[in-house]
Amino acid sequence: MGAIPELKDTTDPDLVAFLASVNSSPTQLADIFVEKLRDAGFSQSLVRRDGGDGGWAWESPHEPKAIMQTFDRRVAEYWKSGEPATPPVAYLYGAADGNETECTPADCGSPEVLFRLAGVGVEIMAPPLWRLVGSKGHRMAATRHAAFLNDLNVEIVGWSLDRSGCEGGEPGLLARAGPCGWYWTGLEGAAAFDFADIGALMYTLYHEANATAAFADYPAINTVFLNCVPPMAASSHSGEP
Repeated sequence: MGAIPELKDTTDPDLVAFLASVNSSPTQLADIFVEKLRDAGFSQSLVRRDGGDGGWAWESPHEPKAIMQTFDRRVAEYWKSGEPATPPVAYLYGAADGNETECTPADCGSPEVLFRLAGVGVEIMAPPLWRLVGSKGHRMAATRHAAFLNDLNVEIVGWSLDRSGCEGGEPGLLARAGPCGWYWTGLEGAAAFDFADIGALMYTLYHEANATAAFADYPAINTVFLNCVPPMAASSHSGEP
């Protein structure tokens, strides 16, 4: 992968006001974002394999690759509603409950929004890890939300490994690694934390939730897992919660 840039803050009122003051808009910013990537040589797309039922593959595997990230559902839809030959889009979100009318401008993973974005060609959905992996009977299992994303036939990416930890005695300091904190929501008590717990999370993420990748601050964790754990057929996607 060559570049995975994120177009940030397009829902921020101050940024929107500034753009308006210079006769611009978030969509014009989104256009510039695409143009800069194309000018740098990142122009290839993801294409459907096997007539549309076999997931996604790079159009030219040996050419420079980029993925455009955004939390703004309007930008994600705008990118894919224009020229089809854009770099693939990863739509990031945290909230995945209720309907679109209950969402904030900067965060919405409601089923209707995800269905619409998949329909216009957004290739990658990227919720937080705890939306994809939960705990069932004190073991990690793929969630119903992961099953929903698999039914949409999109690529799935989780975020973010390595960001969470357990609070220590002093405010703001992390005394030890998780599983606790926001990124591990719902997984507390699933296991006593050591490296094996990250392994269990990744195993469930890749083999049960069918994720393609996970954002991580330390690439070695993904690298070790993907090179040392043998591949297996994905299991059922009917886990909890």
